[in-house]
Amino acid sequence: MVIKEAVRSILKIVPKVLDVSVFDQNFKLLWNRAETLPVTSNKFSLVDYNISNEGNVIITGSVKYDRDTVDIKLLRNYLILKFTENGKKYSSQNLALEVANYKIIGEHLLYSADKIIAVGFFKIPEVKKQYGYFLQEYNLESMKREKNYYKSLALETEISGEDETDPDLKRINNKEGDDRFAFEIKRIRQDNSGNIFLIGEQKNEYTTTVTQQYGTTTNTTLYYLDIYVLKLDADGKLIWEMRIPKRQVFSPTRSKNARNLYDFISYAAYLWNDNLMFFLNDNPENMNSGAAKPKSVRWKDAISQVLIINKDGKVDRKPFSDVPGNLVYTDFLYYLSNNRMLVRSSLFKEYEESTYKIIDLKQLVSK
Repeated sequence: MVIKEAVRSILKIVPKVLDVSVFDQNFKLLWNRAETLPVTSNKFSLVDYNISNEGNVIITGSVKYDRDTVDIKLLRNYLILKFTENGKKYSSQNLALEVANYKIIGEHLLYSADKIIAVGFFKIPEVKKQYGYFLQEYNLESMKREKNYYKSLALETEISGEDETDPDLKRINNKEGDDRFAFEIKRIRQDNSGNIFLIGEQKNEYTTTVTQQYGTTTNTTLYYLDIYVLKLDADGKLIWEMRIPKRQVFSPTRSKNARNLYDFISYAAYLWNDNLMFFLNDNPENMNSGAAKPKSVRWKDAISQVLIINKDGKVDRKPFSDVPGNLVYTDFLYYLSNNRMLVRSSLFKEYEESTYKIIDLKQLVSK
């Protein structure tokens, strides 16, 4: 049985119910189930759903504890619901992640046939700018932890300073908040050899409030900065690590159409034939840049591009177009088979007129 779409959750406050619907490839309803949750709905949020080759459905949601203690803050708690292909529930289990006495600052779960792999970053208490990564593996049936590996990393995460020329980034006070520039986990990818790519991105938010006689205005600027990639083997040991210079600044309060630009920030990641690909918009001057402080993106000057990392960690950037302001939608990326990728792009200030382009991945890598 091939399933095209499964579960869009509808969380109701009263009663506490999770509605699950599964459809076939023609969007014909196969089964529907209203599942009463063992926790209050305002303390459960859907994280992910997965469908096995047999048609079984696994739904993962995060769960908040009632108590607010230091010990609880060190944990990530998940409720995992399992349904057979005909909609019968056969398991409801809890999974609590804990990394020694460290604070988890970002993680993702990766499912295999009989395992759940949890990978993410953690913060070392009392040590400024000291982070690490962890990998834990659990048996999917028993939730028994079978692997537990973690390693400290010394990450220099400051990007702003006295010599900063960008007016927005210069306003950041990087002396406050150790976790301000922590890498936020964005993607996890696994190749055919079982190696895991842990992909993080620096994200920050800067808010200013201006009060005038006509009222108060709040301006928010988002920063999507360098990408950080760890390639781990199946046991969690580091094969190579890489920090990719990138700088994207987005202020949704600058113009009435600025909200549209949100579709173009950050990146999309895809793993193809052991090549890790990042589809993103960046300034041409950052192409193949190894500088610690690359030039900020101003959208009218940005171009859409793909950043390719091969299995050995070699990096290459290739533009989609030499036209300035040609932006790729980072939330639109589809593999079409036969080594083809469908992407969507638009020219700066022409957000409503999208162009769809098919890219031959094999040809792109071989250039």
